[in-house]
Amino acid sequence: MRASIAVLAILAVVTVCPASADLPTTGGPSAGRTITVDDDGAADFSTIQAAIDDSNDGDTVLVADGTYTGDGNRDIDFHGKAITVKSENGPETCIIDCNGTEYVGHRGFYFHSGEDANSAIIGFTITNGYADDGGGLYCIWSSPLVESCRFVGNRASSGYGGGVRSLAGEGALRNCAISDNTAAICGGGIALYNCRMRIENCIIFGNTAERYYGGGIYLAQCGSQVRNCTVVGNFAGQRGGGLRVEGDVVVTNCIIRGNTAVGYPAYAEISSADSSAAVSVAYSNIEGGYSGMGNIDVDPCFAEAGCWDSNGTPDDVNDDFFIPGDYHLKSQGGRYDPNSQTWLTDEVASPCIDAGDQMSPIGLEPFPNGGRVNMGAYGGTAEASKSYFGEAPCETIVAGDINGDCSVNFLDLRIMALHWLWVGGDTPVNSNSIVKDCIEYYMQTDKSVYRLGENVEMLYRVTNLGDEDVTFRFGNLQQCYFEVNDGETPVWGWPQRVNPAISFGTLRPGESMSYYKLWSMLSDSGVLIIPGIYYVSGELISASVEASCTDGPLQDSVSVAIEVIP
Repeated sequence: MRASIAVLAILAVVTVCPASADLPTTGGPSAGRTITVDDDGAADFSTIQAAIDDSNDGDTVLVADGTYTGDGNRDIDFHGKAITVKSENGPETCIIDCNGTEYVGHRGFYFHSGEDANSAIIGFTITNGYADDGGGLYCIWSSPLVESCRFVGNRASSGYGGGVRSLAGEGALRNCAISDNTAAICGGGIALYNCRMRIENCIIFGNTAERYYGGGIYLAQCGSQVRNCTVVGNFAGQRGGGLRVEGDVVVTNCIIRGNTAVGYPAYAEISSADSSAAVSVAYSNIEGGYSGMGNIDVDPCFAEAGCWDSNGTPDDVNDDFFIPGDYHLKSQGGRYDPNSQTWLTDEVASPCIDAGDQMSPIGLEPFPNGGRVNMGAYGGTAEASKSYFGEAPCETIVAGDINGDCSVNFLDLRIMALHWLWVGGDTPVNSNSIVKDCIEYYMQTDKSVYRLGENVEMLYRVTNLGDEDVTFRFGNLQQCYFEVNDGETPVWGWPQRVNPAISFGTLRPGESMSYYKLWSMLSDSGVLIIPGIYYVSGELISASVEASCTDGPLQDSVSVAIEVIP
């Protein structure tokens, strides 16, 4: 079997994950008691499970530095409690060693009691898990928040999800590193089924799906979003070395490169099982190229690219191992170095800097940031590489200089105009929108004038502008409908499917649901349209909304005009 160097000390030096116990989080319940855990010192409890068993909703279990092993520190179960379990100082110094074997299986965490985002684990390294499915973490009908964690060297011995496995839930996986995990079937790093889990700002590398699909990530019947992730150096026995999709998914601001699929090398990076599935990839760097708005295919210029080592047997891939790298982006303007914890400058600048979706929030990116988020796992974080404009950054920040090029000019005005009157969340570009109470619905195309026969790239997005959660419920597979009209005459329509068949999506304040589609300028009857003015629209299908900020019906149909010229 292929493996990666699973030495925790190496990971600590590389610091592949922008993880810290002090990072701001978006989940977790309201404040309650703080219950301490230390297996070698004065604390309330010596095991994590004992502290959880003593907790109540709203409590925090704070775990001291150390390596936690044995009963009470593996197969950890929240029992449905809305609590936060977090390390004191981050995953580098707080390790859950499951000590699982083929004879006695153990994993790190098991969620199965309907937990939601108010149940959170933050800042652990989870290693040496061994289970049929979900070697490091297993969720079923649960939606926890998993943040700033590392899943290293875990195994799903007969199934799916070497690092993480989730069934029929939502939840989020944020700011995590998933490496050197193995699944016998699919999803070496992550496997999701019938699930809407969001995967954000994660680094997924050196994972293996031995028999079939999804060396890095395997998504089946999911309406998941993969945003600002770096997926590199993963291996699949058949297809989808980086990402395997068997359903609908939105991929944005990601870097997916250097993955391997032995059975079908042409599908090394992204593989889709169903041509009718809504695999929407945008503003991402995909090796070999991938159709979609803002996608590129170039060397990302990592600080240090990881690589597979043949282990002295180039004809035998089964004993290869992956040497991890540093996936910060090179920049002449400044790149964070995790080894020295300082900012360095390079002779080149990565083309992934300032190349993400213009609608995505910049987040914590340091100045100068170009007014646009970077691609990859560090985009939108405090470790994002800085923008470069041909000379050293300004010593003094000039008022009105939004992009950081030391000048206040039309470029800054353009950025301000794109975001004008925007309240929060992902920011629209050249879109028509409707705001109903706390909800904004908007529609965008990649440009306004097209040559006949060009592809029209469409985006429809719904955003929660309020201060409380908003839940949308859908009655069937089809959640969004794209339509093109010539005046009032329908020309083309497409119902966008999102699994599961009866589903709901909860948007926290500032969050969005996005739907992408490509139109080839063919009518529903398969005939190429003629030049003229057309109206492209999007709307939700069979949806209802639950929110305290609105009591009226959805007002979600939004259209934008495009011109088609000869």
